[in-house]
Amino acid sequence: MILKVKYTIILILLAGLLLCFTRYSCQKSENNPVLAEVNGERIYLSDYNEFREILPERHRAVLDQDPKQLLNRLIIHRLVIHEARRRGILSKNQLVSLKQPDTARVANQLTRLELGEDFQNISEQEVDWFYRRHKKEFGGKKLSEVEGVIRRVLLVRKYVTVLNRLVQELYQKASINIFEENLPTGGSSLLVTSSKKEFLEAISSGRPTIANFGSHYCPPCVRLQPVLKSLRNKCEGRINIITIEVDKEKDLATQYGIRLIPTLIFFNAKGHEIYRSVGFVKQKAIEEKIKELNMCSDPLSS
Repeated sequence: MILKVKYTIILILLAGLLLCFTRYSCQKSENNPVLAEVNGERIYLSDYNEFREILPERHRAVLDQDPKQLLNRLIIHRLVIHEARRRGILSKNQLVSLKQPDTARVANQLTRLELGEDFQNISEQEVDWFYRRHKKEFGGKKLSEVEGVIRRVLLVRKYVTVLNRLVQELYQKASINIFEENLPTGGSSLLVTSSKKEFLEAISSGRPTIANFGSHYCPPCVRLQPVLKSLRNKCEGRINIITIEVDKEKDLATQYGIRLIPTLIFFNAKGHEIYRSVGFVKQKAIEEKIKELNMCSDPLSS
């Protein structure tokens, strides 16, 4: 009887400990949920946060709007590591830092394996084609003077193309489960964009227009937003300043030959393009261009 009582007490204590452990595990899981499984390996919120912290601040601001895209970058990192282990570049238990240069070194070795002995071979035909296509950009220099630069550019292109193809293949073949309900909440878009209809209304309004063609995934585009907001306030009622999301308005981007973003296009009051610039531009430079083009008599006044 005494033994039965002792065993009963022990079982109760064990059950209590198990319950406490279960509650602790659940609490820990809630604080650090699984965001994805990649070929059976779990990615936790703590992994996501660590990856986020090593990103440059300008990229972080963009990716915070879309946590799934940031998670996909982390998934690609894991896939590259898995492939490197499969091919013997890394041992099964060897860890690779999320930071450069470890990841870049592994990706570089994988790319070389994909290219084989041909990894540094750039043909004379490729060099000649690139030179003829970009001859104006070389300022009249002879092919012999810029051949080394051209070969380096083509080699980088070659590496990027092969690596992108490898990553796509790995992603398609992999077993990936994403638990979107556990992802952090994304922020609101940093770009206030206009539709095609609003764009057409702006350039036919009888006022000059500055149209910014960009994307909320583009760090320079995001950096440009405070500049455009300030200009919009200063030139309100005199100049239309709008942003077009190139992924949403692809036909407009094609119509105006947008190849790089951000691209600012300046339209006169009749809706005709009179100037364009590519890349991030400081507010002062835009204001000077507005004056130079006589788009607004005093854009600096409030």
